[in-house]
Amino acid sequence: MKRLMFVFLIYTIMIFMLPSFSYSQEKTGSCNSIALETSAPGIVYNNPALGFSLVLPASWNGKYVAKAHKEAEMSYVEFLHKGILSKNKYGGRIFNISIFKTHQGNLLDMGGKYIGTKNGKYYYFFTPTDVQYENASSQQLKEYKQMEKSTTKINKSVILK
Repeated sequence: MKRLMFVFLIYTIMIFMLPSFSYSQEKTGSCNSIALETSAPGIVYNNPALGFSLVLPASWNGKYVAKAHKEAEMSYVEFLHKGILSKNKYGGRIFNISIFKTHQGNLLDMGGKYIGTKNGKYYYFFTPTDVQYENASSQQLKEYKQMEKSTTKINKSVILK
């Protein structure tokens, strides 16, 4: 009887938590990524090539750019404020997800947050340690600060695949 109640509870939770998806594809950097927009309050960013997905707040819609990069020992995806990025060659980074082939414990001392390990890859979440909004307008600065506040929630939404 307890098992039946448990299965029913899990089934009920799944029904209420599954949003309906509409797909839009975007190519960024050297890795393909697919952003799935949901009717739930958020934007699901899915990157099958790098093996993770996460949920961005719906308020980010149209305000960010995701750029994926692949290097010899690591890959990463930067999430940048679109307006600040267009004004500066560098800057506008709100956070990034970095993936390494080996554990990088030293990164934890530099503000990195260890997300987990999956399929022999080590995932970390980083926020900038320097100013990212030089030459930004007051509206862009306000948007950036709002987006920056949601990084803790975004970090908690990361799912490794």
